[in-house]
Amino acid sequence: MPRPKSPHVRELIVNSINQGMSVAEAVETYQVARRTIYYYLQRARSQTEAPLVVRARTGPRSKLENYRKAILAARNANPGLSMRELCELLKLPVCPSTLSRTLAAWNLAVEHEKHDESG
Repeated sequence: MPRPKSPHVRELIVNSINQGMSVAEAVETYQVARRTIYYYLQRARSQTEAPLVVRARTGPRSKLENYRKAILAARNANPGLSMRELCELLKLPVCPSTLSRTLAAWNLAVEHEKHDESG
């Protein structure tokens, strides 16, 4: 994936088009996708201050964020609980694998369940 253009280059592209350069010429000159140029133009027209500064795009907030304190307290009180047991104990709105991935994202050690192979 190519690196995003700097705000200076974005302004230069928009100004060039506003002064008469065609979008096709801008694609060739600045090595930017046609769709990206239209995106810059749309942003420039719809915003008045700092129109071409790219905002960070974040995903949805984790469903478990509201349960964070309860999860940590339950893990500290019962370190041997499996992810499934923890989900059931706290009635979490996610499956055990999601809980495991979330704990890893929170930089908390995740012990995987050990299956009894004696049976």
